[in-house]
Amino acid sequence: MRASFVLALSLALALGGRTLAEDAAPGMDEAGMKLWQEKTTPGPEHEALMKLAGEYEVASKMFMAPEQPPQEGKGAATFTPVLGGRFLKQEYKGEMMGQPFDGLGFDGYDKIKKEYVTVWFDSMGTWPTLFRGKVQEEGKSFEFHATCPCPITNEEIKFRAVHATVSADSFIFTMYETRGGKENKMMELTYTRKK
Repeated sequence: MRASFVLALSLALALGGRTLAEDAAPGMDEAGMKLWQEKTTPGPEHEALMKLAGEYEVASKMFMAPEQPPQEGKGAATFTPVLGGRFLKQEYKGEMMGQPFDGLGFDGYDKIKKEYVTVWFDSMGTWPTLFRGKVQEEGKSFEFHATCPCPITNEEIKFRAVHATVSADSFIFTMYETRGGKENKMMELTYTRKK
């Protein structure tokens, strides 16, 4: 309700004393404000995400080529609710392909588009990756999709990521990439909550 009041006050000041009914943006009547409030308030999807909050140990596997065994590594991740439970922040530290690796992600649920979203940044790139996806298998997994430019060729690479629940304290995050029309598994991360 406070956000609604601040928005209304800001509009009133910007209009220089004219009435909101005369000059307010379309839909900013009482019904519109109610809808605004509903779409910007965390819901059950956010509550489900917040259950992942905590510290995890991570076992990583990187697949450089389908015919080669994966390169294995270890990491640690901390998930923290932020922005009033609207997003879940992940801070990741570990190693990838024998190199130190840091990552930062934000998971949420877009109530307008009715999709789960993840924005990811890491020390192996200078760009963000935006994933969008939906629940699969009655809530047991999530499937996300993204595109990202190849730093060598600039071609758009398609990515598919699957977050599969193992238990309340463990999940597996698997990522695939598609190049030349062929999808290959590139990464598998197994998260286990620290006790």
